[in-house]
Amino acid sequence: MNDVETGEHVGTHMDAPAHFCRGKWHVNDIPPERLIGPAVMVDIRYKASLDTPDVNVTLEDLQNWEMQYGRIPDGAVVFMCSGWYEHYDNETIYKGNDVGDLSDYHFPGFDPEGAQWLFEERKAIGVGSDSPSTDYGASQTFPSHLIICGHDAFGLENVKNTCLLPPNGAMAYVFPIKSDGGSGGPTRVMAVWGDEHPTTSTPAPEGSNEDLTTTARGNDNQDKATCGASSIPEEFPCVLIGLMMTAQINLRWY
Repeated sequence: MNDVETGEHVGTHMDAPAHFCRGKWHVNDIPPERLIGPAVMVDIRYKASLDTPDVNVTLEDLQNWEMQYGRIPDGAVVFMCSGWYEHYDNETIYKGNDVGDLSDYHFPGFDPEGAQWLFEERKAIGVGSDSPSTDYGASQTFPSHLIICGHDAFGLENVKNTCLLPPNGAMAYVFPIKSDGGSGGPTRVMAVWGDEHPTTSTPAPEGSNEDLTTTARGNDNQDKATCGASSIPEEFPCVLIGLMMTAQINLRWY
């Protein structure tokens, strides 16, 4: 037997509504049906760069997405594809500095106007950021956090492989640690898609991502992601999009 000790808001994790909004859902309060929904990938790599890190998924980005792919479905999980997850191993780039100076963070996020529209007009259940936060790095007031939690929605942060998702047609499955009264926690995120049954899955392409569920960051012996079981038809791709980075988990054996 052992005890498990980990931070709530480290590695790939969920911000439950209670993280920023008093009286809203904790992790254990979120209904299971609010953890599964159509996955929408919004690509902002055209404007997110080392020279311009403080950019957002804006209302214009979301409306342009709809012009190309159709209406964002109700109950969606909307993922930002900025490519920022590729910088995770370099904290100076990933966060903007390596000394924990919150006033000097620089990375992409979600614009509050766009977030408000997503939850009020498209009834999204959550958003996923491939950077350290759902608010962009330079934010000091965290307006998108407040909008997200105000609608009893969740925010996923430090999400890997968002840019491997198709823009639409996938289903997202969000599996946070169900801690009683938790404001968040390490989270496993999976997206699957296919022509007829997007809820089934198969292994991701070799080398496309890593499954770090049971290993701490920096382990060179991580297993490649498999996503599904051998009985699942091969024509349905699957990507583990939430496991670029895991929390440091401490085990105490008895």
